[in-house]
Amino acid sequence: MSRIRKNHDERLTEILDAAEKLFATKSYDLTTVNDILEVVGIGKGTFYHYFKSKEEVMEAVLDRLTALIVEKIVIVADDSTLSAHDKMKQMLLYLNIDDEDNRTIIEELNNPSNAKMHEKSMYKINETVSPILAKVVEEGIAEGVYQTDYPLETIEGLIILSHYMVDTAMPLLDFDRIVSRARALVRMIELSLGAQTGSFAFLLEGFDNQN
Repeated sequence: MSRIRKNHDERLTEILDAAEKLFATKSYDLTTVNDILEVVGIGKGTFYHYFKSKEEVMEAVLDRLTALIVEKIVIVADDSTLSAHDKMKQMLLYLNIDDEDNRTIIEELNNPSNAKMHEKSMYKINETVSPILAKVVEEGIAEGVYQTDYPLETIEGLIILSHYMVDTAMPLLDFDRIVSRARALVRMIELSLGAQTGSFAFLLEGFDNQN
């Protein structure tokens, strides 16, 4: 029985790995179910045993990426040795998902051709990550480093705002304009959370290094 379960999980991983690679190289819209079947080497019957559609595969790929983020930030959120602001700093840096294994798919999510996946990924991140960040904001309020009456709603709004302010997939925005928006966003974060000026400047490091 355990062998059957293991084989099921292995096949599921193969499908997700193939779909993720195709979405990253070919785009979600141009990838077909047949493309996935060809890479994995399975028939439609096997595929539909796991997923009803290509969109379900996309949801599963995004769930897997989101789970990686949540796994990392929960560890930080539960670390009693860190101050609230140190937790927030580490958690926000993890949201970049900038490791080698996931960089390709994350970059492709920012491609205009993958707008549907991009929107869904932002929704999933906001839905799953905001409550965790909000609890840290509440800790920061107790520590006197943040001040807001609406921790969860503020975090939700800031994540949405960050998506539109510094989205590299947005057309007609050159790098200087994106940097300008990033600096404005950092100040908005500080004002929204009632944080000290410059306390979120670490978010600009990636932009400054590219100047």
